[in-house]
Amino acid sequence: MNSLKFVYLYMKKSLLILFQIILLQNIFSQSNRPYAVWEDQSFSVYKFVRMDASTGIKTEISTIPGMTAFIAGNNTAIDFYNNRYHVAGMSGGTTKRLYTIDISSGTVIYNPVFTDNIIGIEFNCNDSLLYALKEAFGVYYLVTIAPDSATITTIASLNGMNAYVGGSFSLDVNQNLYSFVALVGSNYRLRSFSTQTGLMINDNIFPATIYGHRYNCEDGYVYGTWDNGGVYKLEKTDINTGIHTTVDTLNGVTPGFVAESQSVNGSGQYTFRGFDSNNDYAIFAVDLSGGSIINSSLTTDNAVGFEEASCCSMITSVSEIRHTSDMKIYPNPADDFIYLEYPKQIENIECFDIYGKNIPVDFNNNSINVRSLENGIYILKIVCGENADFLRIIVSH
Repeated sequence: MNSLKFVYLYMKKSLLILFQIILLQNIFSQSNRPYAVWEDQSFSVYKFVRMDASTGIKTEISTIPGMTAFIAGNNTAIDFYNNRYHVAGMSGGTTKRLYTIDISSGTVIYNPVFTDNIIGIEFNCNDSLLYALKEAFGVYYLVTIAPDSATITTIASLNGMNAYVGGSFSLDVNQNLYSFVALVGSNYRLRSFSTQTGLMINDNIFPATIYGHRYNCEDGYVYGTWDNGGVYKLEKTDINTGIHTTVDTLNGVTPGFVAESQSVNGSGQYTFRGFDSNNDYAIFAVDLSGGSIINSSLTTDNAVGFEEASCCSMITSVSEIRHTSDMKIYPNPADDFIYLEYPKQIENIECFDIYGKNIPVDFNNNSINVRSLENGIYILKIVCGENADFLRIIVSH
């Protein structure tokens, strides 16, 4: 934990606070290592794996029992709050199942049967439901799916579209918008719908040649790759206007995109599988801010369904983080208990991990029991009346 000791508790200056936020993202992001599913053709089984975009190395976590095929159509999602990966697959060749896999152990938690034609699954951290499109008899519906039971609830029917474009789905959890590219007549349009009412909020002309859409919490844009006349570019799109702008040309990348192989993580990196300058399969990690290629690694794996932890944090700006200089908190790092000295009466304390998930802790007589917490950095929200202070603590057992 010596490398974390420079993450100081007391954040009195905005520049220091901003520095720490960026630093924490760099330390704890699951950088360039998307989770995926892989068909092990030698044994005719599917496995839950993790790819390393910096090396191309695949790490097998577990075999997915009973899964015999992967259902294409952007049917994977990651629940970073509960450490779970969702994937739609076939069982026994005839039965559709929605598998929920524990990321750490690879254990299948749920695998309920579902019969509907589902595409474009996206996880919503606001309600822990999966959002998707359902197609039935040529009509498309915006729906939610409960991971534990695969119960489908229709939000609204989406009339006036002929088809969808694969790899164009995204979910903006800040604006509550579910978006994708639809074929309407002979035109392609980027449409977004309210996840609450199903009403169409935006409808813009959009090229169908921008693939691999992924929403980035940090700036609210959707990123993808664009084959622009034989030149591959990283594009960022404003969902509200449909305007896409080029971040940069992806030098050394031959146009081409392997479906279901794109992800964005909390460190501002876009990962996808495509083709290098020699037209060989490779995994690329791209910096969202400048479009430069961070890593390029050859790969022969057929893993798909790339998903990485990327969270719209409960702290959305520097101004939301405050600290009262009269507060004392010790020890930090802590192993079992953290003690607080505060000039005001503490009404409530909440603890969040770095992804914004609320973690239960025992608070009694101005002490917090952290024995049950895993090693890492946490954020304490200390409420006194109408005010709240946010403090970072380090747990090191």
